[in-house]
Amino acid sequence: KARISNQQGNIDKAISDFKNAKSLYASIKDTISIAKVNSNLGVLEIKNGNYKDGLAYALSAIKELEKRELFDELSKNYDNLANTYETTGNLEKAITYYLKKLDVDNRSNNIDGLVNTNKNLGDIYTKKENYIQAVSYYESALGYASSSDEKLRAQILPYLGNAYLKDKD
Repeated sequence: KARISNQQGNIDKAISDFKNAKSLYASIKDTISIAKVNSNLGVLEIKNGNYKDGLAYALSAIKELEKRELFDELSKNYDNLANTYETTGNLEKAITYYLKKLDVDNRSNNIDGLVNTNKNLGDIYTKKENYIQAVSYYESALGYASSSDEKLRAQILPYLGNAYLKDKD
């Protein structure tokens, strides 16, 4: 029900529905489902601009997700946290969660996640004017991008070129 509300763009209803589901799962002590609901609540609250609440939900989900090695959920959670910290200007925390996401994506062989996360790390290091590190992450992103996916590689190359140019200035 909550996912349908979210797909229909009714975020407030989706949040309410997820909170109701969380109460039900709590009553039967289903910790995995509670963690997944908290993960979804984190995404929705952040999407709604409620960073503090979103971070709290996402962080509360992580412990159980890590214990159960639910890599897809962890990857989504880490990405959500990293994006939020990056948006709010806390680049060091963003880097921390992107690195955790890289680890999880490596363990689950999530190639798309590895490409995107390496690119995101390159973007952060470019913002920090650490171009050598940025180049390294952009090159990693290219390495994971399939040689047959020219469109994806073409999206990364300008960022790599820009970091090379700025490093030479």
